[in-house]
Amino acid sequence: MKATRVARWVVVSATMFLLGGCTATSDPPSRVAVYESVAGNAGAAAAQLFGILTVEAGCTYLQDADGTRWLPVFADSVSSATQESGLRYGATTFLYGEEAELPGGETTRLDSDTIPAACDEEAPIWRVAQP
Repeated sequence: MKATRVARWVVVSATMFLLGGCTATSDPPSRVAVYESVAGNAGAAAAQLFGILTVEAGCTYLQDADGTRWLPVFADSVSSATQESGLRYGATTFLYGEEAELPGGETTRLDSDTIPAACDEEAPIWRVAQP
């Protein structure tokens, strides 16, 4: 019986010693994304889409640096006005042909989205955060 207790103690001690070497003591590898809350956003994600604002067949797109043409969808509760030279959203005016930065996130089309029929159905959707 005493030998069994000693054997258990040896196994538990060895396990604890081996697992002690598995604790992380350094920063995560650089390929791991780390997100921090942004002041004023109370922990909300601070995703941004950067690109050139374009208009084709009456549809507004944001083309990123990789050439992907995103279809920005704005919240119905916030007024956005499309003008000949660009788009006004909240207090910001974005001009067609110029760089724009839109906060929000990638999503799928919702039945409630108001998207003109002429817009590319295959374009990825960027749901723009409220200003």
